[in-house]
Amino acid sequence: MAQADQAMRTGKSLWNKAKDRERAHHLAEIVMCHGWPDANMVGIEGATAAWLIAQHADFDVKLQAHFLKLLRASVSKKRHLLHIWHTLQTEYVLTMADLNSMVHSFALISVEN
Repeated sequence: MAQADQAMRTGKSLWNKAKDRERAHHLAEIVMCHGWPDANMVGIEGATAAWLIAQHADFDVKLQAHFLKLLRASVSKKRHLLHIWHTLQTEYVLTMADLNSMVHSFALISVEN
């Protein structure tokens, strides 16, 4: 999944936002059955792939926040440096999404008044 994700983002394959949705929903299915795919479960490459898919699930902030919750739980149990880095990056992305939403809402209120 990560190779296809990165190929799309680097222009090696056609851009298709629907593929992001497919990958995110597939990750959600994996998570429901097995929990967060951490480095102990799937290796560093697999854990990084899961994180990439979660990062690019920005079309569904609730799903992305769910992934973050599971990633945080993984960090608290195992303290793997890779997962700590992934958690920080995902928290940053969600914070920026929240800030962007607040700025957009403020702009709409300002225009209406």
